[in-house]
Amino acid sequence: MVVNIYFLNVGNGDAICINLKKKDKREDAWIVVDCGPNLTNKNEVTLSSFIDIMGIKKLTLLVITHLHEDHLGGIIDAANLIDEIEEFWGPSIPNVGKDVMLPTGSICEYFTKKTAEGLNTYNYFLNYLLPKLCKKRVVGKDVRNNLTWSRDGSTLTVIHSGFGLSWIEGFLRKIYQAELNEHKLLDMEAISEFNKRLNETSLVLKFQSGCRSILLTGDAPNGWWNLHNMSDIGSDILKLSHHGNLDGNNQELIDIVNPQLAICSARDFQSNLPHPEIKSYLSEKSISLLKTGGTKQHGIKITWTRNNVINWEYFNNLT
Repeated sequence: MVVNIYFLNVGNGDAICINLKKKDKREDAWIVVDCGPNLTNKNEVTLSSFIDIMGIKKLTLLVITHLHEDHLGGIIDAANLIDEIEEFWGPSIPNVGKDVMLPTGSICEYFTKKTAEGLNTYNYFLNYLLPKLCKKRVVGKDVRNNLTWSRDGSTLTVIHSGFGLSWIEGFLRKIYQAELNEHKLLDMEAISEFNKRLNETSLVLKFQSGCRSILLTGDAPNGWWNLHNMSDIGSDILKLSHHGNLDGNNQELIDIVNPQLAICSARDFQSNLPHPEIKSYLSEKSISLLKTGGTKQHGIKITWTRNNVINWEYFNNLT
């Protein structure tokens, strides 16, 4: 089996596509972790453009790590190109009706514009589009630690799940109820706290095939690893949390994971990402650092086969 992992250049967002290619010409497996934002800048790509170019019609597993727009905004355009999703993991939100939309204008804005847009997108996808495409749906508190997908010796496992935090659904009910009650405004400090705490709900996933593995940290904040067995966290490749910011990465995490390669999903011109402290420590530990952003690249492709040799390249053929 050949493993191909694509980290798409979607700007400051995550869209990760894992392809398990069978040598006996059986159907490939495609796993997608997060869908990137709805719109990207010039020279960046979208998940839907990748799916279209690659001719993907069926997803084996789709995972949304948490409810920020830069991780889920592209989900509807991508889903409209897909005939079937075998299995879905992601957060739950109240089913308030597909026509109930949180305002995204400046006058009656509850969140930042992007957060409200992301919730509107996810509400429509989860409650109205997904049931038509997928029979096996694991959402909300059912996305638990050690939840595992497996096929032919490859696994994707939930190492850490913050979805059990009870506050998020209760808060969303208040938000939607305020919208239903003629735009009754909520406490803006509470809204700000909601935005900040969304990263607490982020999944951390580990993909393993053969003796190679990659840790996908979403936007999980520092310290999540203290709740888990350190031996489960070690990986050959680390996707830096929250685009390489200090709130999701530190020397302790890098030491525990002990990767040979680190990936940062961020725009190339943002030289502050990953944070200079993280960049310096990776260099000190002789850990190679790759960044998805770049004016002439559509992302990073990582490959390994049965000999477990990891190869990588920047790719730019999504035209």
